[in-house]
Amino acid sequence: MAGHRLFLAIGASEKLQSAAQSWLRKHAQFPVRPQRLKNLHITLVPP
Repeated sequence: MAGHRLFLAIGASEKLQSAAQSWLRKHAQFPVRPQRLKNLHITLVPP
C-alpha cells in the first residue's frame, strides 16, 4: 500500500473534551486555532 494512508478518528469523551478546554484556556498564548469541542477527536496514525 505504498503511498496510501488511513486515518481512524475516534470521538473524544466529555471528560477529555473538558480537559482539553481547560488546557487551551491555560495556554492561550500558544499560536493554535482551537476547534469546537464537538469536533474534537483522537486520530490514530499507524507507524
